[in-house]
Parts: sequence; structure tokens; C-alpha cells
Amino acid sequence: MTELTRRSWEDALSRLAGEHTGVTYVELTDLVFVDVAGATALAVTAMGLPGGRMVVEHPPPHLLRVLDMFWPELPQIEVVRR
Repeated sequence: MTELTRRSWEDALSRLAGEHTGVTYVELTDLVFVDVAGATALAVTAMGLPGGRMVVEHPPPHLLRVLDMFWPELPQIEVVRR
């Protein structure tokens, strides 16, 4: 993830958080790669949601590994695997 794409990723997550109303869905089927900084942005966004949860649909396998490694019991994120 480059600085340019990271900014877009973080802006998109910020918009999602601003529209959050209990359950926020993030569809990642077409996402090819996200680095640790991108995974951190996702986790931090989920932790900052005012109640409810974030459902991450179809993330790439490496994102699941990073989430499991650094945030193994993050209740705000629910993952729907590929």
C-alpha cells in the first residue's frame, strides 16, 4: 500500500465510520493487498465505532492473519471469509 492508496483507504474508512449506525459492512472481494498500516487503520476504525460492529466481507487471507496476530479478540470486527 503506497502513501497515495493509504490516504484513500483511511478516507474511505473515515467516511464509513461517520455513517455507522450499528453495523457497517466492508466488502473487500477485489482487494488484493493491504499492509500492516492498512490493517491497523481498519482495526482502529472498528475500535472507534460508537457501538455495534464492522462486518468485513471476503478479505484477503493475509489481512486475516494480520488481524489475528495483532487483534485476536477484537469484538468490533466480524469477518465473513472468502
